[in-house]
Amino acid sequence: MNLKAIFKSGLPPDIIIEALILDMDGTIVDTERIIVDLLVQVSAKNGFPIERDVFLSMIGTTSDYSREIMRMASPSAPVSEIWDEVAIRLATLRENGGIPKKSGLNELLAAAKARGLKTGVCTSTRRHSAEATLISAGLAALTVCMVCGGEASPGKPDPAPYLLMAERLGVRPGHCLAVEDSPHGAISALSAGMITVVVPDLLPVPRDVAEKALIRADLLEVAEILR
Repeated sequence: MNLKAIFKSGLPPDIIIEALILDMDGTIVDTERIIVDLLVQVSAKNGFPIERDVFLSMIGTTSDYSREIMRMASPSAPVSEIWDEVAIRLATLRENGGIPKKSGLNELLAAAKARGLKTGVCTSTRRHSAEATLISAGLAALTVCMVCGGEASPGKPDPAPYLLMAERLGVRPGHCLAVEDSPHGAISALSAGMITVVVPDLLPVPRDVAEKALIRADLLEVAEILR
């Protein structure tokens, strides 16, 4: 299916979309940049500097996988302690209202509401942290239906999280529009059989994903698809 041609002028009437499923970090909130910067700073502060590219490679994956990547990059690094300090710093940012929403999100949510779409969040972040982030960003309404890290196994890039999200929303995977920022997340949604839109954040879109997904510059352009 050539999605780019089909969606060139909006959503075709014969394409049934019943749900909008959103990734969280880097897609609807600008946290990927914050978390990567914190990981770089804290690992260096602890005497175990790790290259930024290592942290970028972890985007869109599970926490267990991320920790394993860090251990491979720096076998002696106190990985758990580094993550604990990052979590504390991130919590401070949340408390001070420092979690910004991505541009165009309000318009996208309004477009989904106008079409009567069910909405859910599918993230690799653990539930307590994901809920705190969404509430801090003024998105408490999105905590109603979520699939979070550790709730579906395997995690992204496996399709399991998105399949569980469709089940919780009560819709067929093929009737879902998924929005992602990372290659791992996009592969997860595509493998679940969902129409997938990628709004790149910190990582470029690889060719194999670009051939199957729609690519948009921001969430406002995703909203235009629904309109």
